Amino acid sequence: MATTLMRNTAPREHPGRYYGFIAAVTTIAVMGALGVAVFGDATYVGPFDAPFAFWLTAGLALVAELRPTRWGGLWMSPIASIFVVYVLTTMITWGFVPALIAQSGAIALLGLQVGYAVWRAVYNIAQTALALTAAWLTWTVITGGQMWTGTLTQLFGVFAAGAAWTLTSTAMVALLMRMRTGDAWHTHAWQWLKSEWPLRATQTAIAPILAAAAVQSWWLVAASAIPIFSVYRILQTAAEREKQADRDPLTGLLNRKGFQQAAEAKLVDAEETGTTVAVMILDLDRFADVNSALGHDVGDKLLVELAERFMAD
Repeated sequence: MATTLMRNTAPREHPGRYYGFIAAVTTIAVMGALGVAVFGDATYVGPFDAPFAFWLTAGLALVAELRPTRWGGLWMSPIASIFVVYVLTTMITWGFVPALIAQSGAIALLGLQVGYAVWRAVYNIAQTALALTAAWLTWTVITGGQMWTGTLTQLFGVFAAGAAWTLTSTAMVALLMRMRTGDAWHTHAWQWLKSEWPLRATQTAIAPILAAAAVQSWWLVAASAIPIFSVYRILQTAAEREKQADRDPLTGLLNRKGFQQAAEAKLVDAEETGTTVAVMILDLDRFADVNSALGHDVGDKLLVELAERFMAD
């Protein structure tokens, strides 16, 4: 049962308008980022004199996306990304351009992990760049764009910048979803608010703590990675539990609930992409005789062996 990934295709009804929107968002993002980089970014460090703490923070942003967590609790995206905390930290500590570089690298790496088409990866980089631009402008208006020193005004600025990043990114994704499904924009936005805001709020709250560590010493950045990645591990655990709930504990194959969800997703995917879905039904003749004659342990081993062969093929 396979189809083309819906996220890598345009809706059949109006592909031109869909790609036009993506091109418009990308153009606006490029112009906005260039404008901030040239005229509005009092970048605190240059590429050759950045402290090791910056490279460590940027590296951790990339490491965070080496193994993206698929979590059904996220409605907009099946991926729980934690790079945002490192991007916000970089922005308030070293400036817009370093943050943009770190964020773009993390998004590109995430795209490779998930299997995005090139145009979709470019759009994701563009819409998050637009979100970062909004965050930087918010931070600058509130704090004057000064390097992080830990004042109450800057603390408020971090939360406001995180909200601006989140809302801008969500707006872009919700608009894209509206063009695909035809549903109201606010419906998608509201669904996101109910599912993703705790994760984004947590990331924003951690950013000033990490920034305070970064301006002191790189080893504090390294130490702060422990609780941050603990949050990531919690998400992985939640994802694993959700996965187990949809699978048979003996064979690891999808159970009735998991198969129904997978089949419904494939049908929607096929309708959007104009592809077909094939379902093969297999039955084991006289399997009850195996249990009766050889015992349930042997029957279980037979099922496990068949499952391994199915998954191997």
